[in-house]
Amino acid sequence: MPVKRIASWLKGRTRGKKRPTVVRAHEGNVVTPPGEVIREIFSDGKIGVAEADVREAKLHYHKKMNEYYYVAEGKGKVRVGDQIIELNKGDFLHIPPGTPHKAFSKKGFKILVITRKPWSPKDHHLLE
Repeated sequence: MPVKRIASWLKGRTRGKKRPTVVRAHEGNVVTPPGEVIREIFSDGKIGVAEADVREAKLHYHKKMNEYYYVAEGKGKVRVGDQIIELNKGDFLHIPPGTPHKAFSKKGFKILVITRKPWSPKDHHLLE
């Protein structure tokens, strides 16, 4: 299900309601850039939530978007600028706008990616 449809669906289901809202695993939109499998879970125009299964992403940056990584499974590394940061299950990383970054792991690892400003192809700038 595309992110806009999910956001619309969630807004319709959550407006004025006090019950929890669930997005099932099969309801996310899956995209497969080289080295990654990303399931877009939610976007409301202010934030975005996705699950990324990463082997080796391409180096890129976002001009406007903050990214927050939470490692859900496994371990890997993230190049952030000129620094390599090792991440393990349960670790958290904030990547500010304009910061070149890429995640990589020999065995792969799963990251919950939360973004302030939803992801947009117009704000995804490849460097390699």
